[in-house]
Amino acid sequence: EGHLPSDYGGPMFLLPGLVISLHITGNPLPATHRREMLRYLFNHQNPDGGFGLHIEGHSTMFCTVLSYVSHMLLGGDHNAALAV
Repeated sequence: EGHLPSDYGGPMFLLPGLVISLHITGNPLPATHRREMLRYLFNHQNPDGGFGLHIEGHSTMFCTVLSYVSHMLLGGDHNAALAV
């Protein structure tokens, strides 16, 4: 199929770049992809509610804002724990 699926987990700034780029270019993601991307964000949120540069990093404003914007573009609920 032209790709090798794998987990490139760690950097928390890559997913937002993809989501924002697809939104800007008008390329919608299938609902299943959006749901799994939202799950990835929820699973890697820090206890303080923020996101770090990588999945084990302390929260930074940069990645927290990128992740929040991605959450909203993916159709996340603004009342969800991620958005608080």
